Amino acid sequence: MIEEMPGDLLQWLRGFYFVARAGSITGATTLMGREQPTITRQIKCLERDLSVTLFDRSSGKMMLTPEGTLLLSRAISLFEDIEEIRNLFKKSQPEYQGKIVLATSHSIIESFLPKYIIQFKNAHPNIKFHLIGGGISNCL
Repeated sequence: MIEEMPGDLLQWLRGFYFVARAGSITGATTLMGREQPTITRQIKCLERDLSVTLFDRSSGKMMLTPEGTLLLSRAISLFEDIEEIRNLFKKSQPEYQGKIVLATSHSIIESFLPKYIIQFKNAHPNIKFHLIGGGISNCL
């Protein structure tokens, strides 16, 4: 049976990965787009949860301890597995094709629909739109 995981273990591991990669919390903030207190908290939570010290902080730089090196290897494998799972299901979704015809007013076509059509076309590039409005016909 899989036990319940405390907190945000995957986010803590992600913060750990970026600190290890950058060699500092400040460097990780740039890579992750997060604030320094958030990343510091992730590392502390992970160390507390695992009852281990992951970084040697004595030199002023975040150097991995042997336990940190082992965890980094495992974390990378875990993230690769997660990405593989995501890709597995992305490939199994059908590729939609065809044409959608929308008839509405010219002002709706010009002001309201474009952002929704762009979003839809990004998700389903093989779908064509045929817009009919106010006597004007456009194909997208």
